[in-house]
Amino acid sequence: MRSSNRLLSATMALCVMLSLFAGLSLGGTAASAATPIPIEALVLRDLGVIQGSGDGITQTYLNAKIQKLGVARLLLRLLGKEDEANKYPANSPSFQDAFLVSGNNINLMAFLRNNPEYGFVGNGINLDPRASIIPQMMYKIVLTTLGYDQKNAPGVPAGEGDFFYSETVAFANALGLNSINGVKDVTNYDMAKSLFEALTMPMKDAKDVNDTLIGRIVDVRGDEMVLDHNKVPIGTVRDNAVMHGLIDSGELYVSLSVSPQVVEVPFNATMADIQAAVSAL
Repeated sequence: MRSSNRLLSATMALCVMLSLFAGLSLGGTAASAATPIPIEALVLRDLGVIQGSGDGITQTYLNAKIQKLGVARLLLRLLGKEDEANKYPANSPSFQDAFLVSGNNINLMAFLRNNPEYGFVGNGINLDPRASIIPQMMYKIVLTTLGYDQKNAPGVPAGEGDFFYSETVAFANALGLNSINGVKDVTNYDMAKSLFEALTMPMKDAKDVNDTLIGRIVDVRGDEMVLDHNKVPIGTVRDNAVMHGLIDSGELYVSLSVSPQVVEVPFNATMADIQAAVSAL
């Protein structure tokens, strides 16, 4: 897990440097200095967690409300189950309102209908896939990815679990998750913020302080993550990090090029640490 956390910190640090000191290549769409793409979205993109629309991560995408089926897909992606859901037999018993979607979203709805342990049961008949979501549901997604369970939820044994659904926001806040408190309908940017603030949090079943959500994401999606800022050759984050000297297997430090200088930060540096190191140049 140490290497995963070192890799994650390299990715996060690189994103910070690029957002502060360079123009960003956003899926082929140029971003003006007046409307930079938020660091939360960039980091999650490079981790393979969010993909944006056909034009990549744009302001239009970030401002759009995320729908229930979209957040369901996000959860499965984080848990490493998205491919399985995409291949689930489309002719399996499903929600009656599955006709509202197309493509592999049909497979996804059938998967959710037959796997209620992922928490998307609708009213038992319909899922309402296009419904917007509120912070309570988004926090539940984040808590689930951290390994926490909702009490009395499908698949959770009686008497076990960590919070009732009515307690979701309070439980999340107690852990330090509060970035979307007060939001009415969750947007894609709100989703990115809520996940970003959880990245360095320990998993519920963490074996040590380095066993964080980011480490788990790297483990699940490591071969799919790409780094394409400023036309860096596309490959996995692991490949690119080594190729560009971001990771030294013998040291717990990450070297960051801040033209024309170089700054080193600890592998587990926080965003504040990284910004402070750059400001001190």
